[in-house]
Amino acid sequence: MAVKVYLPTPLRQYADGRDMVELDGSTVGEVLNKLVSRYTALQKHLFNENGAIRSFVNVFVNNEDIRFLEGVNTKLKDGDVVYIIPSIAGGLSIAAPAAISKKLGRTVKQHGRITVPAKLLKKAKKNEVTVIIDDVKYLFEPDRYNRIYLPPALREKIAHLSSFEFTLSDGELILRFRRF
Repeated sequence: MAVKVYLPTPLRQYADGRDMVELDGSTVGEVLNKLVSRYTALQKHLFNENGAIRSFVNVFVNNEDIRFLEGVNTKLKDGDVVYIIPSIAGGLSIAAPAAISKKLGRTVKQHGRITVPAKLLKKAKKNEVTVIIDDVKYLFEPDRYNRIYLPPALREKIAHLSSFEFTLSDGELILRFRRF
């Protein structure tokens, strides 16, 4: 059964620059193993020495976090989509806050869609946005309309928050959710 696996920008260099790979497999673990078999340089970025998915690598199937499903044993069906989203834990120093701060609206909470201000995206060193939710970083690449989409599992994490703010710090575009 054919499954699409989407790779984030930082991992594409290890997969011949591809942003999406189609693979066959019946479970998430099987598909990820086929992925690293095809692109061996991905092995150390996705799996630890014991063969488990690294703690900072989040895997979603059709927008559902596999940690809340059956992990690597999550069953897949034809047409499913697997997203690999790296997170980076730790603190963050914010330099100059951007002038863009908004209340968390219905579109963000229900659809997980946020439009990135074009002027900030142009100033950023990379065409990606670091999203910070509860002090965990996630990297997203905006689509051609400057939108990023948060999977439902991340939308649940922002349900108790009331606003978001874009910041440009050392060329890194940061989107932080917070309570006012």
